[in-house]
Amino acid sequence: MIEDRYFHFLSLTGEPTAAAVLAAAEILDGQQQANPITPAAAAEILGVKVGKVYELCKAGKLRHQRIGRAVRLWPEEVKAFTERGTTGPPGPLRCLKTAS
Repeated sequence: MIEDRYFHFLSLTGEPTAAAVLAAAEILDGQQQANPITPAAAAEILGVKVGKVYELCKAGKLRHQRIGRAVRLWPEEVKAFTERGTTGPPGPLRCLKTAS
């Protein structure tokens, strides 16, 4: 099970360490979460350029997760952003649990 999730996240992130952390966090969480998407995919959903997605992330208007240098977003967070518009701050950030 964890191997499948690891290879799935590896195909998304391209980073072995990030893929391992995401797979472990998902297993530890006890539930499968929606697969993270790239800023390019989020830009396509929002109908904006990729640079705008990075600006929104940096401004704290769009929830995201940094994994090394990579930025990943969750489809439900992008959908929530479109529903609430650009007004109002985002809700609590989603944190990934890591094994200690």
